[in-house]
Amino acid sequence: MGLPKPGRRFVAEMLYGLQARQSVRLTEIGRALDEPLSLKKTEYRLCRQLRRAGLWEQLTARILRLAASRIHDLTLFILDLSDISKKYARKMEYLAHVHDGSEGGVGTGYWLLQIIGAETGTHTVLPIYNRLYSQKSPDHQSENSEILTAVETVSQATQGRSV
Repeated sequence: MGLPKPGRRFVAEMLYGLQARQSVRLTEIGRALDEPLSLKKTEYRLCRQLRRAGLWEQLTARILRLAASRIHDLTLFILDLSDISKKYARKMEYLAHVHDGSEGGVGTGYWLLQIIGAETGTHTVLPIYNRLYSQKSPDHQSENSEILTAVETVSQATQGRSV
């Protein structure tokens, strides 16, 4: 996968914790791991691993490699721009104004860009690309650049196959 052993272990533990506790909270994931360490230490370790440089890029590349073999000439790529509203968050990094589709107004949160693959005539949906971003992040250029980067990344990985 390109990750060192602690990084691979982290990904496996996160996937297990997400499934076992049906939650994205690190404390809940830590509880699912049921380690002999204190929950605070487990949460700290998971948090530290989440900050690992290049983690998102390596996971995205791996997902694209796995998905590319299942993409055919008539696979439909669907690009979805959505938001994740963080109604009660006050201290999260780079909180920005988003259109809260659930509440029908403006709130604080992050933008979500997703590309999924759907094969015509089947009920199979294939996650291809996911990116959470904020306009307040110092490396953010524009929504258009996010979209173009996503489309170029997916197109390169699939050698231009799909619709």
